[in-house]
Amino acid sequence: MEKGISAQRRYLMEPIGLTGQKFGRWTTIKTAGENHWFCECRCGTQRNVLKYTLLNGSSKSCGCLQRENVSKKATKHGLAKTPLYKVWGAMKQRCYNPKDKGFINYGGRGITICKRWDNFVNFYKDMGSRPKGMMLERIKNDGNYEPNNCKWATRKEQNRNSRHNRMIIYQGQQKCLNEWAYILGVKYQTLTYRLENYSIEKAFTFRRRDSKQSRIFKYHGERKSIVEWAEKFGINYKALWWRLQHYPPQIAFNMKRKETR
Repeated sequence: MEKGISAQRRYLMEPIGLTGQKFGRWTTIKTAGENHWFCECRCGTQRNVLKYTLLNGSSKSCGCLQRENVSKKATKHGLAKTPLYKVWGAMKQRCYNPKDKGFINYGGRGITICKRWDNFVNFYKDMGSRPKGMMLERIKNDGNYEPNNCKWATRKEQNRNSRHNRMIIYQGQQKCLNEWAYILGVKYQTLTYRLENYSIEKAFTFRRRDSKQSRIFKYHGERKSIVEWAEKFGINYKALWWRLQHYPPQIAFNMKRKETR
């Protein structure tokens, strides 16, 4: 044997010598190739384990030991079944678990959790118990989960702070789209649709009979109502409306009369 080879490495090179020995929760059963041993964990799990990880202590179990340690940490504070613990767990899932349905809007956008809140006890000390009906909210929507950027908020307050909300100025007042929808007594989706197709003034004072005349269409970078486009191209607005129901603006604005039917 060469000089300078460690005892650990010599041990790895031996074809026998580990059978029946214990390494953490692992018990070796038989060799499984040059670099592995077939082992059984105390919990009953059997698998091939790298010799090196057995010898240096980096593999102590099949994973059951780690799960037990995590469970002990979660239960020793006595809050594992509280609403607050569920909030903390959900926060970690949407930031760190790509399979979570909310990951795309959190971890997928780079939103993270401060190291202090990796420990649930610290999260509890900073945020206190979850008030009834309240939700964890980030004050700055592009900021991370940390003590100075989080508060408890109602669902309504949280929705208003959504990054999807647009701020609209109407008659000198600036409010988010959700709030304007509430004030006008219409659904959020309805007001969004109107703003995409009509001017702000018309969207906020919308009457069903105005829908044709005031509908906005974009063409060559310009936004005009159907009446304005009809006047510009010398087309009856009803005929133009029919065209636009069947063709995109590029075609509808350039059709000859004989092509409309």
